[in-house]
Amino acid sequence: MFLLARTGALDGGRATTSWFLAAELQARHPAITVEPDKILVRHGRTVTGGASLAHVDVMLAAIEMLTGSDVADLCARYQLIDRRTSQRPYMMLTVLIADDPDLVHAHDWIVSNLRRSFTTADLADAVGLHTRTLARRLQRATGLSPQAFVQYIRTDTALTLIRSGTTAEAAAHRVGYADASSLRRAIRRRETGRTSWSTPGHRPDSGQGTVSPRE
Repeated sequence: MFLLARTGALDGGRATTSWFLAAELQARHPAITVEPDKILVRHGRTVTGGASLAHVDVMLAAIEMLTGSDVADLCARYQLIDRRTSQRPYMMLTVLIADDPDLVHAHDWIVSNLRRSFTTADLADAVGLHTRTLARRLQRATGLSPQAFVQYIRTDTALTLIRSGTTAEAAAHRVGYADASSLRRAIRRRETGRTSWSTPGHRPDSGQGTVSPRE
């Protein structure tokens, strides 16, 4: 993707790449609108994908463009290919923030305070940053607003607990949700893209809101 971007072929268009490289691609090529949460991005006659199976995703997209979705779905079923639409469920925040000690501190503070309600200002104070500075650095590193960053950590922790045998209800309470239904809705929003995820390089909000998950 980086080689293609250097040719200028993607300038003025939209593209994607592996989630852990999206911020770097955007920084090096600001003329491209990078969409880090997408498995595939189609812009004009260009199709881009991310991660090690990008060639498979692009192949299915090409088949769909040439022959229709029915044939593409049939090929996917024969080859046992899961037609994923989002990279969100695979994103690891600890990888994205590893180079910023303040964001690592913010992550650790959130993990230690999952059960309680707090505002973005509380989080910023805990790590010694202004709320706008925190929002800007989070957006640059992860593409997430402060509120979405907190909710991602809550849901990620809950999913880990559930996979280890904890009930959904117990996991929900341990990460601060009112009940299992609230947790399921949060996970659904995360996986379908209905959270505050913006393209790296876009201006973030001030992030003053409360980030309590309770509903």
